[in-house]
Amino acid sequence: MKMALIKCPECGREISDRAAACPVCAYPIMENSADGDVQIKLPNSVVADKGNFLAKRECCIGSRTTKEILWQGKPVEYVKFHITTAHDIVIDLGGRANLIECRVEPNRKYSLLKDKGIHMLTTFKLTEVDFAGSD
Repeated sequence: MKMALIKCPECGREISDRAAACPVCAYPIMENSADGDVQIKLPNSVVADKGNFLAKRECCIGSRTTKEILWQGKPVEYVKFHITTAHDIVIDLGGRANLIECRVEPNRKYSLLKDKGIHMLTTFKLTEVDFAGSD
């Protein structure tokens, strides 16, 4: 069997299509993920294993319409949950920031970006990450 090379969606380096994660930046490759999986990368300033004392709180992602909790736990680098249709969600980072309201769709990857809003207050915004193996 031949190995194909794809571009890592995070760092852009060429990696094996069979890799579970990029050997350079550790970005998980979800080629074999189930239909409906949504993945959100959290900023390093939120992730618990980065030595951030604020990251000890629980985070929660819930559906705005059904009020269902889609994911809950200590902040990790990549949050993953399953949906079958597009959802308006609310991301609660445990009091470190305002609630982030956004829309996600099944089979997509997103990145939560930390930003400085007006008055230099920390804000976050969710953007879709292009992870297609095309050039």
